[in-house]
Amino acid sequence: MEGVFNGISNAKQNVQNGQNLINEFKKEAAGVASGYTLDMPVVESFVPRDNTAVSIDVAQVNDLPSFEDNTAEVFGDRMHEIIERPVPEFVGSSELNSILEEMQSIDEKTREEQVAFLESLATELHGDDYTAEQYQHLDEQLDKFIEFKEMLVNETKVGYDPIDEEKFGEFLGSLEHYKFGEMVGESIGMDPLFASMLSPTGGLVGPGNTALNLSIDNPVGVHGIVHDAAGFLFNGFDIGPGYAYKGDILPTSWPIAGQVSGVAYWTWDTIKDVASDAWEYTTDFIDNTWDTIQDVAMDAWDTTSNALETAWDYATNTVSNTIDAAQDFASDKVEEIGNAVDAIQEDISNAWNSTQDYISNTWDSVQDTANDAKDSLQDFAEDTWEFISGF
Repeated sequence: MEGVFNGISNAKQNVQNGQNLINEFKKEAAGVASGYTLDMPVVESFVPRDNTAVSIDVAQVNDLPSFEDNTAEVFGDRMHEIIERPVPEFVGSSELNSILEEMQSIDEKTREEQVAFLESLATELHGDDYTAEQYQHLDEQLDKFIEFKEMLVNETKVGYDPIDEEKFGEFLGSLEHYKFGEMVGESIGMDPLFASMLSPTGGLVGPGNTALNLSIDNPVGVHGIVHDAAGFLFNGFDIGPGYAYKGDILPTSWPIAGQVSGVAYWTWDTIKDVASDAWEYTTDFIDNTWDTIQDVAMDAWDTTSNALETAWDYATNTVSNTIDAAQDFASDKVEEIGNAVDAIQEDISNAWNSTQDYISNTWDSVQDTANDAKDSLQDFAEDTWEFISGF
């Protein structure tokens, strides 16, 4: 048992050493990653030098349609929640992708064509049994979409660029595009699906159709979604922090602004998540390992105790049986020896009796023979004497 308890003690020490190493790693990781964070003020305006001919002023928006401004919350406390929350099942479907490709030019369609479009969209989102309220919601959002699209094309420099279907044939309605729509839609009070279609390339990493489609699992991909949404809202609706949503020395209306700070922010955020997951996994592993060690030790102790009890029972039974067998054997042998002694004694007695009988019989025979000889000699002597006397 001493070996079992020594093993448990060593295991506990190894677990403690692992905890210490993880704590040191967390400190080092935090120190390294903190160097990638930037805390720069958001530049809302920029005045170029006199010797430049660059024009970067935000286009003046006249007679804008009404919309909400929730950008402080969306790009503040709610930003992570929006990025991380689950999306509806229809996101990413090929049917939705085809419908959204048609939506890019829906403002050019007749009302009958728009109704057919809405019916297809309602079926895709809610099934064949969609309600009148659900259809009405989609119809209202379509009107708002057409109104905002017209504003972007006619009143801003943002414009409207349809997706390059050959290059990004599956992007519309994808997870990354839908997340862009959530950021924009919750900022202005619009359904995320329709909000995403205000910028068909929104969520791609890079400018327009020359961009890259990176996964939301990549910190650069997450930054691309938030960066596009913030810049789109600033240049198209004149609200929100703009491209430099995490600070930069460049004007926040410039697409190149906020790239370093944004990527650094989401990279550090990923590191923290990974470290947190690693710590949670490690602590769970330690707890489970310790529980396992205790269970194994208890099982070992129970097994050992049972084995000792079994061995003791076996030993006592074996010894008892051996003693009983020895006693039985000795008893049998004593009886056999007694019988043998009795037999020997009987044989000796019989032999003695036989010898006595033989000696007695022999002596009687000798006496008889001697007497017979004596009588014969006497008779012979008498006869001889009578013969001699006859002369």
